[in-house]
Amino acid sequence: MWQGGVPQHSRFPPTDLDHGGIAREMQRHQIPGSYMSAIGGKKAGTLAGLLALILAALGYVLVDGDGSQSGETGVGSAETAAPDPVRSALLDNELVYTRHARCRMDCRHIDADEVDEILREGRINRERTRRDGPCTSYALEGRTSDDQNVRIVYADCDRETRVVTAIDLDRNWPCSCD
Repeated sequence: MWQGGVPQHSRFPPTDLDHGGIAREMQRHQIPGSYMSAIGGKKAGTLAGLLALILAALGYVLVDGDGSQSGETGVGSAETAAPDPVRSALLDNELVYTRHARCRMDCRHIDADEVDEILREGRINRERTRRDGPCTSYALEGRTSDDQNVRIVYADCDRETRVVTAIDLDRNWPCSCD
């Protein structure tokens, strides 16, 4: 059934987008009416209101339950939030590789570029943070540019960031590091 040029379906309540429907939705979602008047005119206001609703919904979808943005620290994601203080501290220091890390990297086919990539773009696994040694260590995880799923452990020491170990999360490589 058609009403006023708009199809009406029994499952969906009729909306009057050209006659205040968007304005009611904006009011219901507490979106200021200034969005409508800023552009000028009722049709422009309807378009602005629709845009505001879409942006609000998109913002809701992109924010996780803890308030962090989805993919905020994932490899290959665009970071729009403020930099993570842990990552900033790790990046500010000189990167030093332990002998153990070099051995594990060699066994598991992880190179220095991939270690840098994960440091810049990996997701911090806070459950694996350790504060029991002389330096706090952080596990950063992600997929490298060659699609290897890795965890790299970095230690935040006084004047250096130590690469402690490198782990391939998908494959158990034979390795004999002491």
